[in-house]
Amino acid sequence: FIPFLYPQIGWGPTAVLIAVIALVTMFPILRTARERYPAPKSNVTIRKLISTVAHNKYLLVYYLSIILASFFNMSSIANYFYINALGGPEIIGVISIILLVPSALVTFLMPMMVKRFDKFNIIVFTTAATIIFNIIAYFVGYSNFGAFILVAILKTLFTSMGTLLEPMFTADCTEYGLYKTGEHSEGVIFSIETFSNKLFIAISGSLSMFVLGIIGFAEGAGAVQSASTLDSMWFLMNILPAIGAATSLIILLFGYKLRDKDVQVMSKVN
Repeated sequence: FIPFLYPQIGWGPTAVLIAVIALVTMFPILRTARERYPAPKSNVTIRKLISTVAHNKYLLVYYLSIILASFFNMSSIANYFYINALGGPEIIGVISIILLVPSALVTFLMPMMVKRFDKFNIIVFTTAATIIFNIIAYFVGYSNFGAFILVAILKTLFTSMGTLLEPMFTADCTEYGLYKTGEHSEGVIFSIETFSNKLFIAISGSLSMFVLGIIGFAEGAGAVQSASTLDSMWFLMNILPAIGAATSLIILLFGYKLRDKDVQVMSKVN
């Protein structure tokens, strides 16, 4: 809803409003959440934390694939492209609301999928599908809004699957770490997940802005982008993420050997 708000009330009031909504909606968790499965307390040192991460090879492989993919992810360009090629700031809100549908659908389907299929097979399938639909999107183009939004929905369907699987893979790596070392290290392993996500956003966001400058993006209110600049943005939004997903897929195929049946055995031993 931000694209609908800030043209009407300005950036400052919009930021304050979003912050207040975030505070109000997050506050109940502080009062009601309870830890159901507390881990036993242990003496933690910096050396032990570093060792825990260094010896968890599957954790390193999985998040290496994510971090390397971030160098090819130009999703931060999307909003600039929508504004300049598809009709202004309001279109961002329209597209975002439409793309909530596949994200919500995946949220309901994922529990059934992980019961039926190995998570590794799911991530391989979704990553391959992401590559394919990014390439399809590039050739379909954006002149036909109906075709553009249909392909965008399919892309979102598969990228949402990958996002939902991430904490599940982190949990598997936690189980693996406990099995290998006998040490509970949930905190540091899940902190690798949050750190990797922040690093992903930082790398992707900064590189996107840098590349926009290279391709001749015109700054300022009312600026008009050339056809070559829009075409370059479209290439960056689709082909580069496909390359990043392919890089991630290769790393996972050759480096990540942990499977659900292995984790189940480790869990019983732990």
